[in-house]
Amino acid sequence: MSGSGLFAALGVIAAAWGAWRALDRYQLREEARYEHGVSGPSVAARLRSEREELSQLSLELATRRAAVAPVPKGNVIVVSISDRKLELRQGPKVGHVARAAVGMGVVVIDGEKWFFDTPIGTLKVIAKEKAPLWVPPDWHYLEMAHKGKGKVVELRRGRPYTLRDGRQVEIVGDDVGFRDSSGSFTPAPPSKDVWDGDLIFMPPTNTNQRRFTEVLGSHRLKLTDGFGVHGTNKPESVGRATSHGCIRLANPDIDAIYDEVQVGSRVMIY
Repeated sequence: MSGSGLFAALGVIAAAWGAWRALDRYQLREEARYEHGVSGPSVAARLRSEREELSQLSLELATRRAAVAPVPKGNVIVVSISDRKLELRQGPKVGHVARAAVGMGVVVIDGEKWFFDTPIGTLKVIAKEKAPLWVPPDWHYLEMAHKGKGKVVELRRGRPYTLRDGRQVEIVGDDVGFRDSSGSFTPAPPSKDVWDGDLIFMPPTNTNQRRFTEVLGSHRLKLTDGFGVHGTNKPESVGRATSHGCIRLANPDIDAIYDEVQVGSRVMIY
């Protein structure tokens, strides 16, 4: 297939696959509702049929339009979710190739389904960061509490929480920390979750304890829709479906492509 054919096929398949995933998510919700008696069996059956038709349609569209679109100018990142692989391309020429971690898909946390998919389609690089900081989303605390068989406590300004050892955890300025019986305040260590037994505390997003270093590795390419291509402090996770949607590379690989990709560059995921 020609270079233009490749990118056209990727674009068409990506669009159809994105619609398929949306339909799949809706089907899961409808099947769950049916299990609880608030939906009918015909809904889930119809959705399964429509999903199969849409999958077939994606292949037909790719075949008909494969040679239409021009090759994108400049460097383009192409990611294969099934192969867990990232390629840096310029037209049909393949440059750097790297193993990648991709989204883990559907995860059940305390009976609730969360969708941690790497999105199918074309995104753009909107910013570049060196030594990026990670601000954990709320799901991080739910996930950690689930793993530790504990509970999440949401911290709020002006509302200290008394720990089991008698100290209080509270927010002072930009820090979450501990106040002892003498009234002395000590900030909690940076880049670490704050626990008290089986309780994990979720700080406000504008506090220092909600900012983690090294989690995103040495560099990050911020993408549209809140996703990213970045490094990691867990190189053993690369090449597996272990991320929460972002594309995770070993630090030497994100280092290798960082200067070759510009703001505005396209990221095609299929």
